[in-house]
Amino acid sequence: MSFAIPRERGDVLPLGLLGLASAVKYGSTHRALVHDERHPDVPALGPAGSLRGLSRALKPDVAVIWLHPALLADGLEAARQARHAGCSTVLGAGPLGALWPEAAGRVLEVDGLVGSDGGLLAGLEVLEAGGEADRLAQALASDRPGRWPLDRKLLDYARYNGVGGPPWAATGRPPGLRSDKGRFAASPVLLGQDTAEDVGACCLLGVRFVDLVGSLPDPGALSGLVASLPPGARMRLQVSPAELRSLSLTGLRTRGVEALHLGPLKAGDREAVDEACAVARTAGAAGFALGATAFVGAPGYSAAPEDAGLERLRSAGISLEVRVALRPDSDRWIDYADAPSASFLPPGIDAGRLAATERARPEAPRGRRRSILARR
Repeated sequence: MSFAIPRERGDVLPLGLLGLASAVKYGSTHRALVHDERHPDVPALGPAGSLRGLSRALKPDVAVIWLHPALLADGLEAARQARHAGCSTVLGAGPLGALWPEAAGRVLEVDGLVGSDGGLLAGLEVLEAGGEADRLAQALASDRPGRWPLDRKLLDYARYNGVGGPPWAATGRPPGLRSDKGRFAASPVLLGQDTAEDVGACCLLGVRFVDLVGSLPDPGALSGLVASLPPGARMRLQVSPAELRSLSLTGLRTRGVEALHLGPLKAGDREAVDEACAVARTAGAAGFALGATAFVGAPGYSAAPEDAGLERLRSAGISLEVRVALRPDSDRWIDYADAPSASFLPPGIDAGRLAATERARPEAPRGRRRSILARR
């Protein structure tokens, strides 16, 4: 199952949280610590959970908890752990507010929701000045301009060796390797004006495998961006079939791109499947590993054309991550927000299509909680 902003696996770098922590480090006088409670190597939160113990040891003034609808119970528990350890202000951040505003407004465990990294800095200023709750809410919702680089040294890359989406077969990463000073960590890098600098930072840290994710406002700029990438990284590029036609496959290989992710598509959409298969034949012959995210259960498509589409995509050599789209828009979802449970079955999901997705994809590690602890 999948929300419009999917949850991340525990062995994949938490890019959004790292961005908030970097803004605190570079844009304020406060100190920041990133604690990733999702990672499989981190013990689950319990009576003496790691987040509670860390909060008691460091005594942070502010905790920022990353909240996602798929992990809502874990996020709320993390907020309680920070509060019980003596943290005076607990804020929420992440996809919950964007995907499900109704639920985000009902979360009693947090004192406010962070809208952006600029909003977080504005909120910290209000807290430091002893401002009232309404001023804090306004500050957190603001989008104060500012650009701060990602400080990738805030995370121990030796912990991360996964990559989001379908398997990245071209990397040749030794199976089961869990720690090698980041050498086999797969790091997401957002496409944008800072992409080349961020890839260079990964290379300096010894992080060779880079996942170029997101999209550019001007698709025509993708060719120039790829040409500016520094040597030394082994990359996967997220690119639509239409964008890929405007790029030189030879040029991509020269710059270090080894794998391509064709983005999301509806398995029952014959035209989209045809386009992806045509691109896959050309790119596969050039030596690229291909992946895509295929959605089933979309309105207007029956099971037969979706199954046929999945089979055609696999036959074209595309590694698939199969998902069913979720939309939290009913009373049962509101009940889940009040009492989140791991056994909750979302409404409107056909049991047959859900079973098909479970058969079609390998099991991913269960996500856990993430938090930033900011201390003055």
